[in-house]
Amino acid sequence: MKDRSAVIQLFFDIDRTLWNHEKNVDAVLNELINIFSELSDLDCNKACIKFKSINEKLWVDMQKKNYPISHVRNRRFSLWMNHFFPEMATILRINIAKKLEEMFLSRTPEMNHSYPNAISALLDLYDQGFKLNVITNGPSDSQERKIKSLGLNHVFSQIITSDQVHSYKPNPSIFKNAFKRSKCQPKDAIMIGDSLVCDMLGGKRVGMKTIWFNQSEFASSVKNLELISNVDVEFSDWKKFHSALGSILK
Repeated sequence: MKDRSAVIQLFFDIDRTLWNHEKNVDAVLNELINIFSELSDLDCNKACIKFKSINEKLWVDMQKKNYPISHVRNRRFSLWMNHFFPEMATILRINIAKKLEEMFLSRTPEMNHSYPNAISALLDLYDQGFKLNVITNGPSDSQERKIKSLGLNHVFSQIITSDQVHSYKPNPSIFKNAFKRSKCQPKDAIMIGDSLVCDMLGGKRVGMKTIWFNQSEFASSVKNLELISNVDVEFSDWKKFHSALGSILK
């Protein structure tokens, strides 16, 4: 792979590819629930599941309609509080939701749960001379802090975020911006991510090779065959990433 490392550029997603969204969000929510006495009766597991469901729906809506990140931040904890505490005084619910959002934004990007062997795989690629970049549907402030918390801030040449470009994956414009900034041609670019839509479909549309992090060992189905067709190679264990990459670089 060393011969190709001078030409090929790798573009990584962050959330659910390098940064373990589920573990990190669960950890912060558990901390916050223990801070507020009003939340002490919550079942932490149910609370985490509900929050992630609300958050995911808001993110999908935001990306489809190209809303600003405030669409999510102004709503997720209010909806969460309304679900679990419908009888609580409105002003108290609003105040707690606001404080939870502030604390969540402050604490979450500092969490550093990743996936087994992911960090070592990227450091090894960096040492081999590959040019590594990020394309992420997330705000610059939090995504850069997540990268730093993982100890990877020195390995990425370019960090392209949706708020910089005012576009979300799989829209071609965010990828084209990445090519321009990294001075890379699509034929020499590989997209690595967990999302069949945002990363695989988005990357394939603009001429990139694609590597799918199939972290849940997602089984193919008739419904998803069209999306899976955008995957050049997949892996579910970061120990096997170099092998997956090597199969593309042959």
